[in-house]
Amino acid sequence: MPMETTDIKRFLWRCLAVSAAALFFISCGGDHGAEPGPAGDDFGCVDGRSPLYAGWTLLWGDLHSHTVYSADAALQNPPPGNPFDAFAYASDPTRGNLDFAAVTDHAETIDSLEWASTLAAVRAAESPAFIPFAGFEYTNSSYRSGHGHKCVILKSVDSVPAAPLGADSCDTPVELWRRLDSSPAAGLSMTIPHHPAKGIDYGANLSTDWSAAYVDAARQPLVEIYSVHGNSEAPGCEEAVDRFRDDRAVDAALSLWLVARDPAYKLGIIGSTDTHRASPGSVQETEENVWVLEGPYTGGLVAAWCGTCSRDAIWSALFEKRAYATSGGRIRLEFTARANGATVPMGGTLTIEGATDIFLHVRAESEGDAGIQRIEILKNGVLIAAQATDHLDVRDLDVTPPVYYRVKVFQNQTPMVDGDHCPNERAWSSPIWVESR
Repeated sequence: MPMETTDIKRFLWRCLAVSAAALFFISCGGDHGAEPGPAGDDFGCVDGRSPLYAGWTLLWGDLHSHTVYSADAALQNPPPGNPFDAFAYASDPTRGNLDFAAVTDHAETIDSLEWASTLAAVRAAESPAFIPFAGFEYTNSSYRSGHGHKCVILKSVDSVPAAPLGADSCDTPVELWRRLDSSPAAGLSMTIPHHPAKGIDYGANLSTDWSAAYVDAARQPLVEIYSVHGNSEAPGCEEAVDRFRDDRAVDAALSLWLVARDPAYKLGIIGSTDTHRASPGSVQETEENVWVLEGPYTGGLVAAWCGTCSRDAIWSALFEKRAYATSGGRIRLEFTARANGATVPMGGTLTIEGATDIFLHVRAESEGDAGIQRIEILKNGVLIAAQATDHLDVRDLDVTPPVYYRVKVFQNQTPMVDGDHCPNERAWSSPIWVESR
């Protein structure tokens, strides 16, 4: 059985007490005035960089966007464009400037002609420099259920359901997955919960139920932490989504893994816009990129560490959780954990025997010349390290599994649409998990 909210909080306070054990802060490059530490290979980095990331290319995407085919988007005056327009915007270096994107109109309002048009737009938009994905949003807003909203991303435009599968035909996520498995998209789709911590709004429950029945490692590898609706990270987070549900937050789901050990709770973290203006990647801080009916923010992006700019490589990076979220700023982030000579990237799992020192390496680069304000490292949802730097290496002593680490990066302040909102662009890594052999 999943933990209740009070149990989660109690468990995290227990973790805080454990985390009071000594941490040894060192910089393997020694380039920020930190105390020199052991040899660089203790952290698996060379000159402050991880060779693990050297063989990958960082690609930028948006896996949640709407066009005029979504009924709520069509309410705008003038209405937005169609999927052809959306992919043209996403792939234009002067506008979306993305490497990959998905159009995810609301499944409940797409007719057969619009679905055919969406698939045609995907086929027309693909190029060596841009990978479009077909998809739709499953929008379950039942007052009681909390089954949530999920973006369904389809790997191949030639292997898709005959029609998008919405809450009008699938009462629960389990039924959604069953219907996908009985379609040509079997094994070629993923679902991504959207604004999971958002509570009751307009009489509808918009949150995501993290009960064991509604998580699935093979079908739901990622969670969207940030969009135009705001942040679903954890209680007290910046730019929190409306009517924040502590027990439905991203960290609440990750914490359930510590007890259940169910790999379905080992979720990768991404961001996307949820734009309703046929404009994937529209994260520039302008009034045009904010629609008050959706939320006061411009939304986020997903960054994926890929071998190549190809459909297979992007799909693998997403499923393997070599991906992270930003609030819109293009912050480059590498994060590794190392123990007993083995190094894993974000999204990876270290296996150890007994109490073992874990060497954590983080490197971040801001978009343009904004600069990085600080790096934070969290262990089991609790802050264990924070430093005003763009390169932070930490030795966590005598670690006993189960443990997960994740990283949060703050860029220096840049202009925002609304000065009352948090002006620091952020990045949230996918976690690294530590298990026993």
